[in-house]
Amino acid sequence: MKTVSMADQSVYKIIFGFKANLARLGRNLNAFFSIWGVSFNSFSILTYLYGRPDGATVTEMEDALLIARQTMIVILDGLERKDVVKSYPHPYSRGPLVIRLTDAGRKKVRILQKETHNAVKAMRTTMQKKEMRELIDLTQKLVDFWERTATSYDGTITPF
Repeated sequence: MKTVSMADQSVYKIIFGFKANLARLGRNLNAFFSIWGVSFNSFSILTYLYGRPDGATVTEMEDALLIARQTMIVILDGLERKDVVKSYPHPYSRGPLVIRLTDAGRKKVRILQKETHNAVKAMRTTMQKKEMRELIDLTQKLVDFWERTATSYDGTITPF
């Protein structure tokens, strides 16, 4: 059995450490938004719809927000029960429904956006502008690398 070198182990530490940090960030964002009774994904959907007064289809939101269809449907059902979104027939097609914010939903989104803006403003005081830019740029490099790697891998694949 081949042993993993120290260099390989540090690569795994970096990958899994980064993944763990992203998971913690997601958990903390959910904790922040749970104060207002929504998840981070719910906030993303509400904000997306806020910018689209004519509404959006589930497919449009899936593609834009990278939220799986099943998760999207569960979230939208919950938001509809809270009377912040409503489903309407599509104006040009029989198939998809159009989801729109209700007046109550619009009001709640404005409050959420204000609170989120204040939190992000406070977060920015913990980093210099240059550090924030570097964080965004480095994260984008990682995303781009793994996207290229996932779509262009040409090595031998041995399924488990």
